[in-house]
Amino acid sequence: LVMDVAAAEMRADSKNAEASPPPPHALLTDIQGLEDGFGDMDWKLAGTREGITAAQLDIKPAGVPLTILEAALAPARDARLKMLDAMEAAIPAPRETVGAHAPRVEELELNADLAGKVVGLHGVGLRDIEQRSGAKLTLAHSDDGERVSMSIFAPNEAAMALARELVAEALAGELTPGKGGR
Repeated sequence: LVMDVAAAEMRADSKNAEASPPPPHALLTDIQGLEDGFGDMDWKLAGTREGITAAQLDIKPAGVPLTILEAALAPARDARLKMLDAMEAAIPAPRETVGAHAPRVEELELNADLAGKVVGLHGVGLRDIEQRSGAKLTLAHSDDGERVSMSIFAPNEAAMALARELVAEALAGELTPGKGGR
């Protein structure tokens, strides 16, 4: 599960960012991105209860004092933990199944000589499966050229089921592009 869970932003006197002590500044914690673009620093910190997993920092002046960065860590942690509490209250555990309308990704491993049955002459078979199912198929050959990894990207459960069925028909030699195999 990957999510942007906290963002901290501060404003500082950009004319004297290197000053010691640091110039007067204010730290703002913003989870909606409303303050993006204002201030001298925009620092997004994402993470879990255990710590920061991702950070992105945009600064306008030549530098931001380390003390200001250090001061932003605690409010960002507090905001991250508060958001995690709210998320866990709404959804206490991962769902057992994915909803029928959620996008799907599946991968098939094939012998290289079978991939041609799916692709067809000049890619006609592959394009037909994509057009009929609404899924996108990609193929990648192994380094030795003996295997093909076929990825199927479908917008929902029904499209994945149809794409799987059409690929199976093509592999069995029962699918005629544009005609179906039934």
